[in-house]
Amino acid sequence: MQECVNYLLERGVLTPDCDIVDIGCGPGRFVAAFARTAHHILGIDFSHKMIEQAQTYAERENLGNVSFMVRDFRKLDIADEKLSEKFDLVFASNTPALQGIEELEKAIALSRKYCMSITQIHSHNQLESRIMREVFGRNHCQGPSGQWFYAAFNLLFLMGYYPQTSYYKRHSVCSVSPDLDYARILMERALSPDECTPKSEKLILEWLQAHTDQNSRVSEVRNICYGRLLWDVREKTARQSYPFPELANDK
Repeated sequence: MQECVNYLLERGVLTPDCDIVDIGCGPGRFVAAFARTAHHILGIDFSHKMIEQAQTYAERENLGNVSFMVRDFRKLDIADEKLSEKFDLVFASNTPALQGIEELEKAIALSRKYCMSITQIHSHNQLESRIMREVFGRNHCQGPSGQWFYAAFNLLFLMGYYPQTSYYKRHSVCSVSPDLDYARILMERALSPDECTPKSEKLILEWLQAHTDQNSRVSEVRNICYGRLLWDVREKTARQSYPFPELANDK
């Protein structure tokens, strides 16, 4: 989050007088990070539980310039809510609420200056890969593909905008308990729904318990790459699209 804050500060997007909306804010960590600089932040999430956590966190951090709204962004009527062009930055990070052209257009309609979308475009979990290889005898191929990042860039460009791309890589190491709950989490992340069976869960649990360190823990190492799109809604060009020659010839 701090790296994202620094990125926006360096580009003059995050300023003391700006108003921001965080679409799919979850527990409100980005809301809090932005609130330490910006004028006001609105967090939107469809989950009452997430909003409750976000409010509790904001109160604990003594942040008085934040507010929250329980809404499904995909169904949100921004005209009825009087949110059109109300924000200097429309922000979304790793949320399914902003993964379609209608949602993209709605996000743009909220902004009077900037929009930013962050998505996970690659993730490699060494522990999951090793379990897949040693327990199930195949390579691990689950994980984000970056399709929305690629699609969103092209959509924005064809709409006339100039989306700036950047990437942020994160390496993390954590120590976890090899219990049944964690075995179930690994199973659901690594296997298809049809393969998530009590037998698979047991095999993963047995592997975890056989590969603990001296503290009876298991090390999980993850490498993640995030793709960021930042664009100014005020900079837009009318672009004419042309059919591919081979498609035109077919017609």
